[in-house]
Amino acid sequence: MINNAVINKRRIAFLLTMIGGFLEIYSYLLLGKVFATTITGNLILLVFNLKRLEVSNIIKYLVPIIFFCLGVLVSEKIKSKITISFSKLVLFLEILILSFIPFMKIQLIAISLIAFISGIQIQTFRKISNNVYMSTMCTGNTRALVEALTNKREQDIKDYFVVVSGFLLGVLLGDISIVFFDKFSIYICVLMILLIIYIIKKV
Repeated sequence: MINNAVINKRRIAFLLTMIGGFLEIYSYLLLGKVFATTITGNLILLVFNLKRLEVSNIIKYLVPIIFFCLGVLVSEKIKSKITISFSKLVLFLEILILSFIPFMKIQLIAISLIAFISGIQIQTFRKISNNVYMSTMCTGNTRALVEALTNKREQDIKDYFVVVSGFLLGVLLGDISIVFFDKFSIYICVLMILLIIYIIKKV
């Protein structure tokens, strides 16, 4: 039987990947068709625009990549130096930044800040049980899910199904909520983060 700690960790991973999917569609639809939580799409579009010397588009795709990398760097550098729960600190930082996003007039700043916290999140929350996963993207998780299905590893299948479905549901939720709440739909992510903080206390 799976203990409550494992179940709660899966719940946390599910919510984190939901946030990742939500922010991805949010940034694409509302912030100039830029992918704020992953860098693959931005790298492709960066090279595409570099070839055409489209300076404004080069900046639009390059800056979020830099901020994503900075987020990973910050997480890696300071997590061992923080005495309080680093994961909770990251979540509170996400709440703070996301709360201001709807009021930012310059899209590039908003995208860059989302990319920054995405970099921190993906570096901070990395495992369910013993399985490594990505909390802001789907490619690696999908590969791992197919591998687990092929080898009939039941617990791994459950872990990766949780994160893949979480990401996809996050995209769907983001798309629907944007229709009704526009840029303020991002506060749904804030509510999910608060729920994660509550669950962490129980783990």
